[in-house]
Amino acid sequence: MTPTADRLDQARKLAYQQPVRSRELAASVADSARATGDRSSCARACWLVALGDVRVGSMADAIAALDEARRLFAEDGDSHGERLCEEVQAIALRRDGDLGGCRALLDDIDRRHSLPLDDFDSFVVHDSRALTLKSLGLTDRALSHFYA
Repeated sequence: MTPTADRLDQARKLAYQQPVRSRELAASVADSARATGDRSSCARACWLVALGDVRVGSMADAIAALDEARRLFAEDGDSHGERLCEEVQAIALRRDGDLGGCRALLDDIDRRHSLPLDDFDSFVVHDSRALTLKSLGLTDRALSHFYA
């Protein structure tokens, strides 16, 4: 692995246990990647910044990082990255209290995408659905995602 890939991997590993540290590390990777023109690493780092901010930081910062990640993923034709951006958008809707909009977006994502997910991405997907369904009072459906 390259030093950039190692740092991105570290940021991913910290994303749910230490979201502030993950966000700081990802922001550092994004800055370095911008300076070297490494668009793929920049996109992934911006996505991790957005994930951290949408969970524990500034919503404005989350949206700015998400917009940059989304643009870079789209320019590179990275449909997996674009899907992950939609997942963060759904988390933002839930954080803003728009549970109906969040659930509609998650249902739409599930309907449109059948891309394989690694363990981390799968956790993001199931955690988001579980928390949304729990908030909507759909405990049994939420539990199936918590168990997944």
